Amino acid sequence: MTSGAAPRGLRGRRAECAVLDRVVADVGSGRGRALVMHGEAGVGKSALLQYAGSRASGCRVARAAGAESEMELPYAGLHQLCAPMLDVRDRLPEPQREALAVAFGDAAGPAPDKFLVGVAVLSLLAAVSEDQPLLCLIDDAQWLDSTSAQTLAFAARRLLAERAGVVFAIREAAAGPPWRGLPGLPVGGLPDEDARALLDSAVPGRLDEQVRDRIVAETRGNPLALLELPRGLTAAELAGGFGRPDARPLATKIERNFAQRVRALPAPAQTVLLTAAAEPLGDAGLLRRATRLLGLPTSAGTPAEAAGLIELGSRVRFRHPLVRTAVYRAASPAERRDVHQALARATDAGADPDRRAWHRANAADEPDEAVAAELVGSAERAQRRGGVAAAADFLRRATELTPDPATRATRALAAAEAEMRCGAFEIALKLLLTADEAADQGESSERHQATVGLMRAQIAFASGHDRAAPRLLLEAARRFEPLDAALARDTYRDAMGAASLAADFAESAGITEIARAIRAAPRPARPRPGDDLLDSLAVARTDGYATAAPLVLSALQAFRDANTTGDKSDKSATGARDEAAGAVGGGGDRSGKLPVGARDETVGAAGGVGDKSDKSAVGARDEAAGAAGGVSDESGKPAIATRDGADRAATGAGDEAGGAAAGAPYVAGRAAAGAPCVAGRAAAGAPHEGGGAGDQAGRTVEGAREQAGGADDQGWLWLAGLAAADVWDDETWSVVTARHVRVARAVGDLSALPLTLSSLACVEIFAGDFASAVSRVAEIQAIGEATGVALGPYGALTVAAWRGDAAGAEQLIEAGMADVVARGEASGILLIHWARSVLFNGLARYQEAIVEARAAATHPIHSALVYWALSELVEAAVRSGDREAAVEAYDRLATTARASGTDWALGVLTRAGALLADGGGDADALYRQAIERLGRTRIRIELARAHLLYGEWLRRENRRRAARGQLRIAYDMLTAAGAGAFAERARHELAAAGGPVTEVSARASDALTVQEAHIARLAGRGLTNPEIGAQLFLSPHTVEWHLRKVFTKLGITSRRQLRRSES
Repeated sequence: MTSGAAPRGLRGRRAECAVLDRVVADVGSGRGRALVMHGEAGVGKSALLQYAGSRASGCRVARAAGAESEMELPYAGLHQLCAPMLDVRDRLPEPQREALAVAFGDAAGPAPDKFLVGVAVLSLLAAVSEDQPLLCLIDDAQWLDSTSAQTLAFAARRLLAERAGVVFAIREAAAGPPWRGLPGLPVGGLPDEDARALLDSAVPGRLDEQVRDRIVAETRGNPLALLELPRGLTAAELAGGFGRPDARPLATKIERNFAQRVRALPAPAQTVLLTAAAEPLGDAGLLRRATRLLGLPTSAGTPAEAAGLIELGSRVRFRHPLVRTAVYRAASPAERRDVHQALARATDAGADPDRRAWHRANAADEPDEAVAAELVGSAERAQRRGGVAAAADFLRRATELTPDPATRATRALAAAEAEMRCGAFEIALKLLLTADEAADQGESSERHQATVGLMRAQIAFASGHDRAAPRLLLEAARRFEPLDAALARDTYRDAMGAASLAADFAESAGITEIARAIRAAPRPARPRPGDDLLDSLAVARTDGYATAAPLVLSALQAFRDANTTGDKSDKSATGARDEAAGAVGGGGDRSGKLPVGARDETVGAAGGVGDKSDKSAVGARDEAAGAAGGVSDESGKPAIATRDGADRAATGAGDEAGGAAAGAPYVAGRAAAGAPCVAGRAAAGAPHEGGGAGDQAGRTVEGAREQAGGADDQGWLWLAGLAAADVWDDETWSVVTARHVRVARAVGDLSALPLTLSSLACVEIFAGDFASAVSRVAEIQAIGEATGVALGPYGALTVAAWRGDAAGAEQLIEAGMADVVARGEASGILLIHWARSVLFNGLARYQEAIVEARAAATHPIHSALVYWALSELVEAAVRSGDREAAVEAYDRLATTARASGTDWALGVLTRAGALLADGGGDADALYRQAIERLGRTRIRIELARAHLLYGEWLRRENRRRAARGQLRIAYDMLTAAGAGAFAERARHELAAAGGPVTEVSARASDALTVQEAHIARLAGRGLTNPEIGAQLFLSPHTVEWHLRKVFTKLGITSRRQLRRSES
């Protein structure tokens, strides 16, 4: 299509129309497009949407519009857009159909996961576009309910190879989440010449030139202002006395003008306008019933319609959203209550109880338990549909209307928890103050006070205030000791995690103080595996590593046994890979249903797995990740941690995340672990808490509580994974980390999954399986794109360092370091130092490696990274001739390795000893012992380095033939793994030893992007396009588009060839 001139009546918009023409043309040719038009109110965005629709001949055009209202109904906007398309929903996989049905209130069932709904919408748009190109036009998108906004933005981002496009129009001030990252089109005022022409067309008679220029200047070319503001000017003002400039915002001026026009109407017409303004969904039948109840005749609205302020047809439409705003704001509180009361009476309680409850709430002028109870019921229904933000709104209003102080305190807690899950942390904190005030008026229990304290600590952690979190969590744990020993210990676990994360950034409470408190705390009546682990880790902080290591290893045995009993494939940390072959979930059945698992009903997160039968990996959500299935591949090669929170477009917390912390890096027990709902759990059993009409405060996570502290509790899995790495237990590290990834998938926890995948990538790197690690990085990136909450680039940085990619690693460090420091993530700084020490050792830049390894090795955190850095420091110092530094690092390493006694620990220690050995015989024997020990572990990359160091030593001893054997093994292993810099060291040494070296030519697969490589791996494992799409949040068309590029780059023509390549 050609752009040409703007259509009649659309002045000065040639550039904008040209952009829209390209969008329409791309959609028609099979290139998916998304566009966000943003500008101030009245600037002409709606007119541009109309233009786009008029140009879309041959396309199916679907429309929806947001409506300003305090009432949030989950998925209302999405239903408005998709309802006419549901005739093709039979083409969707069953789990996606079910998710849409529940989200739209057409079926009962567990709350659908937001990302599964997002994939379903993407599939629906793709299915419609198969028959005819589809153009979706969304006006006033800033007023969509948050779940609809997140879902539509999510789907729009993934329109790549579909004949479908989505164009949003939003107010300038709302151009942040969830729209961030989508292509944008700013819409400003008209050029002066066009603005003058539009103004002249709106004002009868001749307009004074000076007045015209002032109006154009003050309106900044805003078309609506140019058309409306002159209506409020007198003839004298139009003739030449426009008056002094008005400093109020332009939207306020336009709104004031509309209000003046409304006041000029007869009183009955004003009441009709107010009633329509109070009912945002434009239901004409409801408006007629309500106005009859107010005693108004059917013709009462005619003057308002004649004035051009409203259209009263099959749907009620205001001339402009600012008319609605002006009408509602100009009304008195009593007038508003009257129309809301009429609307409540006119609403069918059976068909639409939530809208009725909301109108009743707005009609109330004092606390009313009956209305509050209705709102709680609405909150429960919203949660079942996955509308956490809507549930939070209902609960907050229910709190305001609850007369009994004790019940009000309970509801305030429930509302605060819902707001916290939406990422609305400031609102949640205010609700906690309300809960405290209400409790002070009634009987404030110790449990209530402890629960409030715990929620404040969780908010501090989830909102990124890591410095304060350890102290607040410690205080909360102490308060719970006499009330709930198990919950107290869960909170101590989270406090330890928070302190480990913050380290020297933490305020007051340090990890040693927390450890002492743990040791003094009572144990639960029925100890769990996690309790033994927590105690042993506390011993490590108080009595030292050597004392604690045997205790930690013993405690980990219970986790390893539980995991291997539950899933034999954990033994190799690879069996879950078959999950990729058809189930993204891991842990569910193959029916394609969504297991509820340990779903937290407050968040409404449902579990999900895949289904080979319908050829579509519905797990979908779990998805996101692009997950190649639970862990790694058949090679038997074998991963750490977590995060929590949620997002809410209305608060700017995050894009589309159903459970992604609002920008907060979530490691440790940040509710990632099952702690997300300890607040709800804490309230259970307290007086007045959990009882009453549907109150959720005391039962948000009771369904998951039985597993707390066990093999499927994410908090303890996180801790066990870290502990296993700390004590060099590679078997448990692999088993537990693999299990953690599967559990996070099974419950659809996208807040926890990125960091657990980052840990899994680390396991796979140490196993020499860099390709799988790269796939994990792709999954992490996919989740970040889906949720709008990006994890620090830990996995990508680790991969880059081991590959020897200095430029890539430094770029990632530069991008991530400022955020890590700002968030107080001491562990992130530690990882950066360790990764750089590995990078520089691989590149033989040993002086630089010493600096980085020493920075990591002297870090205040007790972590496996510190011990790994000691090994790097020994190598760098020996190679640099700094024997004193090498010996000091070796002595520290020996303390941990001997206390651990595992083959991994002693293998690394023995290799370090060989580097320091003076006598040739001693060094030779030590290298052989190191290779033997490391050969019994999963840690293949350290085994390869042992062969490399041994070969380098042999060459220096002039034992060239033996050196060539070791260096050839090292070169082959390092090359196969993808450790480019270390492989180059081996190649150089091999050449120096006189061995033939055939450089590995660049593989065709190296030309693939990260996403292409990941899709190729999944396709090579037998997944269909719908299955891959469900995992990666892509449509089957887009998957096919990527695969065509993969085939071209690899020079193949079939999936069979791809499978051979994969094998």
